[in-house]
Amino acid sequence: MQFDNTGTFQVLPVPPNGEYEPLERLRHCTLCYDKCFPNTCKKEIFLPENSYMDVAFLLDNSRNIRSDEFKDVKALVSSMFDNFDIASDPVTSDSGDRIALLSYSPWDGRKKDVVKTEFEFTTYENQALMKRHIQTYLQQLNGESTIGHALLWTVEDLFPRTPKLRKHRVIFVVSAGENHERKEFLKKMALKAKCQGYVIFVISLGSTHKEDMEELASHPLDHHLIQLGRIHKPNLDYVVKFLKPFVYSVR
Repeated sequence: MQFDNTGTFQVLPVPPNGEYEPLERLRHCTLCYDKCFPNTCKKEIFLPENSYMDVAFLLDNSRNIRSDEFKDVKALVSSMFDNFDIASDPVTSDSGDRIALLSYSPWDGRKKDVVKTEFEFTTYENQALMKRHIQTYLQQLNGESTIGHALLWTVEDLFPRTPKLRKHRVIFVVSAGENHERKEFLKKMALKAKCQGYVIFVISLGSTHKEDMEELASHPLDHHLIQLGRIHKPNLDYVVKFLKPFVYSVR
């Protein structure tokens, strides 16, 4: 079967009997999507062994974010976990996704505790335990925002010492204000991570510099960067829905 591609639209010829599985999937799950019944098109997806990922969330835990906004960010991150198929045995199993949660703030050049590790890839085996940790233990640190140093620690310390690394390695950066580092350093650390095969997805909240966030995120930017300004509940719902096709594309 040949496809006619006009450059803007792709024409898919349908067999005479009208049965064409990709077209049916498009019609039922895209064109006819009903937000009142979002699970109508939902079906179980079986993932190949090499599609699993290790995902590190770098969470802005600085004074840039207000206490009420910090509660919303905690809820956002918890909701994002639902997009992953968490490994039931994260230490020894080769299958399943694994998640680590890190807070970046504050930075002290005399110390190495650039990042506060909330939990590592091998700490929890399901989303419920991760969400409970966020609600119970995740506290605001009120220092300065230091994304570059957090990235450096993540790719040089967190990932390398994790057993059975997955094929796909993703870093989510949640930024809520101005980054107090040299721009060239942030750019260098982002490039270092990308060149080592890490995918960087950025969620920018508040008064972050657009240029810095664009340097940080992987390309194409419209797939790896969300800039929301100040936090509003509908915007957070949008982030969660945006994440699903992103995770699918990485797999």
